[in-house]
Amino acid sequence: LVLEDKVQLPRLFYTWHSVKGFSKDDAALDLLAQIVANDKNSRLYKKLVYEMQTAQSVGAFQDGSRLDGKFQIDVTPKPGQKVADIDKVVEAEIANIINAGVSQRELQRAQNVYKASFLNRLASVLGKAEVLNSYNYFVGNPDYVQQDAARYDRVTAADIQRVAKTYLGRPKIVLTVVPEGKKEMMLTANGGDR
Repeated sequence: LVLEDKVQLPRLFYTWHSVKGFSKDDAALDLLAQIVANDKNSRLYKKLVYEMQTAQSVGAFQDGSRLDGKFQIDVTPKPGQKVADIDKVVEAEIANIINAGVSQRELQRAQNVYKASFLNRLASVLGKAEVLNSYNYFVGNPDYVQQDAARYDRVTAADIQRVAKTYLGRPKIVLTVVPEGKKEMMLTANGGDR
């Protein structure tokens, strides 16, 4: 899909159907997002921003809502870069995780980042209120802190590979947002430029 907007650079959005919040695979998908593209040590960030210097930003997240969920990766190329070249790197990295999995070190780092973020959310009164409200809304129990933390501790490298294969191995929607009048910048169904 393509969307023309008042933007200066194109942006790629890869979106897969996933699972609702707090379901069996939700925590593993959160950690997968962290490993794939959620910080400067993630696979796609290191590859596209640092090594190849073809993208200026990369991100990923698991959005588990109450009824359903989505897993999304978004990439903003640097000026002059082709979205088709970036697409090849994204697809190759996803295939690599599906076929070879992730290292124990990557998993441990993702779990540590999650724990730090979790504790940071609980540092303020507002953060505590939001977390308690979220637990009450999603699982019907505002005192779900211990169980939630345990979900992330139980995730294994094999779980990460399994959810990558299960969800990211399925068809997805790829949306290219391009500057107005620049449809030729979009990614086509075969992965190349028009």
